[in-house]
Amino acid sequence: MRLLQRQFSGRITASAIVAAAVWVHTFSELPADWLWYSLWLLVVLGCVVCWRIPASAYVMVPLMAAAITLWWVSAAADQRLAETLPTTDENRVSRVEFEVIGLPQQTPSSLHFTARVRQSKPEGLPSTIQVNWSAATWLGPYSKPVKVDFPTVSPGQVWQSNMLVKTPHGYQNEQGFDYEQYSFSHGVRALGSVRGEPKLLFTLPWWQRSWSVMAQSLRYELRKAMLPYVQSYRYGGVLLALSVGDQNSIQSQDWLVFNRAGLTHLVSISGSHVTLMAVLVATVISWCWRRLRCKRVALAEYWPAQKIAACVALLVAALYCTVAGWGVPAQRTFLMLAVVVGTRLASVSWQPSQTLALAAVLVVCLDPWAVVASGFWLSFGAVIVLLLCYHWQGHAMQPKQGWAAIGSYVLQVSAWQVVISLALFPALGLQFHEISLISPFSNAYAIPLIGMVITPLSLLLMLVAPIEGLSTVAQGVAWLAHALLDLMMRPTEWLCELPAASMAVAWAPWWTYGIAALGMGYAFLPKGLPGRHWGWIGLLPCLLWGRTPIAEGEWRADVLDIGQGGAVLVQTRHHALLFDTGLRLSHQNDVGDRVIVPFLRAKGIASLDWLILSHDDLDHTGGAFSVLQAVPVHKLYASFNIRAYFGREAALLGITSPLSPTTAQHLCQQGVSWQVDGVQFSVVWPDASALRNKDSNARSCVLSIRSAQGKSLLLTGDIGVAQEAALLRQGLEPHDVIVVGHHGSRTSSSVNWVQSMQATWAIAQVGWGNRFGHPHTEVVRRWQRFKSVFIRTDYAGAVRIVTEGSGIQVQCQRQVRARYWQHPSSALQTSCDQTLRESQ
Repeated sequence: MRLLQRQFSGRITASAIVAAAVWVHTFSELPADWLWYSLWLLVVLGCVVCWRIPASAYVMVPLMAAAITLWWVSAAADQRLAETLPTTDENRVSRVEFEVIGLPQQTPSSLHFTARVRQSKPEGLPSTIQVNWSAATWLGPYSKPVKVDFPTVSPGQVWQSNMLVKTPHGYQNEQGFDYEQYSFSHGVRALGSVRGEPKLLFTLPWWQRSWSVMAQSLRYELRKAMLPYVQSYRYGGVLLALSVGDQNSIQSQDWLVFNRAGLTHLVSISGSHVTLMAVLVATVISWCWRRLRCKRVALAEYWPAQKIAACVALLVAALYCTVAGWGVPAQRTFLMLAVVVGTRLASVSWQPSQTLALAAVLVVCLDPWAVVASGFWLSFGAVIVLLLCYHWQGHAMQPKQGWAAIGSYVLQVSAWQVVISLALFPALGLQFHEISLISPFSNAYAIPLIGMVITPLSLLLMLVAPIEGLSTVAQGVAWLAHALLDLMMRPTEWLCELPAASMAVAWAPWWTYGIAALGMGYAFLPKGLPGRHWGWIGLLPCLLWGRTPIAEGEWRADVLDIGQGGAVLVQTRHHALLFDTGLRLSHQNDVGDRVIVPFLRAKGIASLDWLILSHDDLDHTGGAFSVLQAVPVHKLYASFNIRAYFGREAALLGITSPLSPTTAQHLCQQGVSWQVDGVQFSVVWPDASALRNKDSNARSCVLSIRSAQGKSLLLTGDIGVAQEAALLRQGLEPHDVIVVGHHGSRTSSSVNWVQSMQATWAIAQVGWGNRFGHPHTEVVRRWQRFKSVFIRTDYAGAVRIVTEGSGIQVQCQRQVRARYWQHPSSALQTSCDQTLRESQ
């Protein structure tokens, strides 16, 4: 028993450290200082207990390690929180002198990079900011970006510029991307938008730059040298990603193919790439070292070839990780290699799981926010599965020769690939809400081709491209690498076009992932245990989980946080309706693709029964194309000519219309109603006269939804006071919840309307810091004066409304998932807590 405790105590301690780091990042606010002093007191007491009772060390050491981790991570978070943009400088122009410290990323009309603030007027800017330098060439959301030649910007340069600075603020939707978390974990505490023409002051000499800036400068120079050889190729961006870790060079449509094929881990520098290069270098060095002699004595007699090869391989891995940008997979791999080399040099024998545990601890110590990134769990999870596969095989492979050996190796690798794909399905489904069913097939040929051929060729190109006399060699290497990559992509694209290439995965309760973990643990037990293969059935609950059940006669609505625009998802027991689709931001960027479609997938909604476009304003119809392309829609309602509108938009975007012949198209007008699952849906506006109005806001569809118990929701689009008055004259009844008209503009929400509706909750869908000033202060006070709880999505995030018999429950995402790094605006919305208490 004691031997077993010794064997697993280190791994238990490592698990406690990681768990403690994760726990800190679930806090809504960091605890007071006195709590951390008490933790240190507990650590001291723990040491005393271990001294007096040695057997307690197996319990006390993990607890003390967790306590120290809590203090360390919280202290780091508190230090980063201290760097906050002053409220008085929010959304104001400052004069900033800054040093470029990140690899610049350029689009046709903009330039983005991370910078360190050296001086600012006014003072008080955070030390690290994200700079956005956009050219004044924006011609509208349908125009393709115009290519602009920016001045050369490289790490180590010092610039001076006027900037509009603000604190990072992002959408907050359930299971959605958390931009504020991403910015905070990367140390970015402010965003700066360039105003006017920046001025280059000077370039710092290499010896005056920090180590990290020197690494970014090296990456910049290598990318600059490679660009002439790869920029004309279709997949040139992939070669840059494999060599210098510049994933932004990969085109968006290629990312879709890689995600659908399950090849994302291969086109970003992962642990397998680093390990492969280290092994290749170690093999070459070991072979050479054994043959080198000094005074007729082999050098291997002075220093073993294995140790020399290990040290050189570690150095090569460090250089490769530096060029790759030190992502979490690269950190994990390098630290594991460092531990392996250290144990070899010290002649200590460690198990692979011990090496992995120590690497995880070192990653958390070096970067306390690594655990909030999906790459941490996918990277370490993949290695754990590999170790389990080796254990699961149950016996060593029988030595074979010739084609038999090759065939046996291929079968083993193929079996492992299938097992790894199955084991990672829950994690991938939880993160991306989609799993690739073709990944075992695509990885079967892509892993050896990318790992053993294309990546080494990309690295060779990176080495020869900066040398002037080897331009012909560089051209040949670039051509060969791209030709092989293009050859690999042809069957990959064919596989991705198959209807069953991928499967959408809804967010499932946490207990289903616990069942999956137990099932996989049972399946990975050694051979000989009867029925262990049945353990894979444990994956089914989390992968096949559907929509969250709703009782008959009830409805659930999600007022999405999409910025300045409208989008509301309403669900009943068996049906789903989407009211508006948000804003189109640019030619290739809209809220439908960024927010709505991922949200539908996370909720297990494979099709929409109704899509209602309230009126033809871009902040309400901008995401319709993306929604229609991704999700089948059975009935489409609008207050305008749908086919003509989509025809014009398709011509402007240069694509075909997404309207399906099977989609029924109807005019959204007063009198249209239906009842499903005991819930009544009624269109109360526009009437026949309003449909002839040239003002699109006046034609907005207004939808009333009532549960079997009479609990109601009113979706108002952008109607104004005239339409509100007309609805009151027609006898519109009060509603419990109202999404206020025109985002809280002064042109809506008249006194009579607010008083007559008697709404308990009024919700405004608005963008943070929008230029319209929505919602207007007068409108907010008016709703509050008549006892309505006013909720705005830029403060509260997405709002969920759920009917429960004779009651209604309202939840705000920023308070349901409150975190210490969230934008200060989260504290401004206090009404959601009151709402939750009142509904209980």
